[in-house]
Amino acid sequence: MSTLNQGRNEIRFNNSSGKCLLENWVEERNVHDLDPQDLNGDGTSGAKHFKDGHRGVLTTNFDAKAESVTTIRESYQKPVPPNVRQKGSKAEALEQMLYEQVSQEVHNEFNPPPAPTEFKSVTHKDFNIDTFESKKPAPTAVVCHL
Repeated sequence: MSTLNQGRNEIRFNNSSGKCLLENWVEERNVHDLDPQDLNGDGTSGAKHFKDGHRGVLTTNFDAKAESVTTIRESYQKPVPPNVRQKGSKAEALEQMLYEQVSQEVHNEFNPPPAPTEFKSVTHKDFNIDTFESKKPAPTAVVCHL
């Protein structure tokens, strides 16, 4: 054996009669006494026996419920904000002023002010024009009255 392969077999051969993955023979030997000896005797496949794993490997109390606390939940701590000011008061005031200015520009762009309302009646608007001068038209034909 060399140190290049970290203790694994240099010559690959099936060392477990096909019941486990290659290099899993250590785990298989540890649970050999828990395995049923005649797997295919009753007509069911060996996979059904090991569908839920080996009973008794993790606990002998088969009625125990699994805990809902995981190692991540147990070890998690909320991050603590630093007690030192991250920005100066002048920078915060400038940033706030820029936020307000940009939000006001966006508001004015999407919500323009309404057009001024003109309160004139139809007659006043269409017929009473201040620049209109009333003139009689020039005669087009000469009329003789005898």
